[in-house]
Amino acid sequence: MYRPHRPAQRRPRTAADVLHQSGETAEAGRLFAEAERMQREWQPQYPLLYSVGGFRYCDWLLAPAERATWRVFGGADFQAAIMTAATMPPPSPAPTAGPPLVPDAATAADPDGLTATDPLAACIEVERRATTALVVAEAVGDLLSIALDHLTLARARLLRALLTGHLPPPGPDPEVLAAVAGLRQAGVIDYLLHGLLTAAWSLALSGDPDAARAALDEALQIARRGPMPLFEADVLLYRARLGGGRPAPHSAMLPRPRGGRMPPLPVPPKPTSPPPAA
Repeated sequence: MYRPHRPAQRRPRTAADVLHQSGETAEAGRLFAEAERMQREWQPQYPLLYSVGGFRYCDWLLAPAERATWRVFGGADFQAAIMTAATMPPPSPAPTAGPPLVPDAATAADPDGLTATDPLAACIEVERRATTALVVAEAVGDLLSIALDHLTLARARLLRALLTGHLPPPGPDPEVLAAVAGLRQAGVIDYLLHGLLTAAWSLALSGDPDAARAALDEALQIARRGPMPLFEADVLLYRARLGGGRPAPHSAMLPRPRGGRMPPLPVPPKPTSPPPAA
């Protein structure tokens, strides 16, 4: 049975996320690997962390890749980096099958291992994880998990493209659209902010700075209402990195009908039988 919450297994993954956000990379990786070991024992048919736990683990895996790309595609050299990347051919698809690139706790917990020295491989691993999790989440109709998996896929593919010197294609990313729409429908505001930040970065790189600024404007409004000062700081950092601080008209944001919201993500039908083992 698909059950994304179990108190005993949730404790190490929550502690891991706290450590990750605090910069304790190695210990966070060890606890994420421990949480996944417990997950395999509890639900052998779902050997990977999924839903919120999977999203947080993938966030940890993508952190070095994100830092590496911000060094090139953030700040004063943003436009120059875009012009250079625009001359590159499209990136090749990531492998959709094969052994995991984070096979055990020792590898996952090593700060000088996979995620520190090979951020591109980490992006491919995260794509594999999110693709697997999305199939299961869609089968059971878990709105939050579906949206988070779309967001993880969007982030991993964007980072993989940038790490290989490419830009996303023009226009909104369908994965980002699905993620933001699903997070609105799920009503989880803090994760919606994650989606809006990713949308802003993707839109800026795909040649729509007005829509990117509008996404940041909405995120800043939500963060200040919270109040959520850490998210507010993230929004201001994104503004500085993407090279623009002026507000954008709300009409420039991703398609948003009445009430200023995007159309909801359709709810997949629930299966009549349990989903197949991953």
